[in-house]
Amino acid sequence: MTQPYLFEFPEIGAPEKGFITVAENLKNIPFEVKRVFWTHSIPAQAIRGNHAHYRNQQILVALQGSVTVITTSPSGEEKSFELHSPDQALYLPPNVWRIMNYSENALQLVLSSELYDETDYIRDISDFQNQWK
Repeated sequence: MTQPYLFEFPEIGAPEKGFITVAENLKNIPFEVKRVFWTHSIPAQAIRGNHAHYRNQQILVALQGSVTVITTSPSGEEKSFELHSPDQALYLPPNVWRIMNYSENALQLVLSSELYDETDYIRDISDFQNQWK
């Protein structure tokens, strides 16, 4: 199984004019993007996530502010990732539990490999842990 990992999108531009950051299907994104959504207006220190997916792969980007993502693998290994720049991204493979904590005024972009499907969610941590025993 693939583990979550941080990577950077290419930036084009200069400080005096600004930058464009580029994400491309199957080039620097390891899957075809089928769904895009963003989270915003989240109260500071609010917790979101608390789930895993059976099939869905995701790329998370903090477009504004910061997002701390705590992941748990099926083996129980926990990792913490801090997203704080719009050219930095976190790849989340299927079957990884995630908890996200947001700074004030955070804006998070999510690129997904699947359309929304409630049956793809694992919403109970006990179910997630029991699946891998």
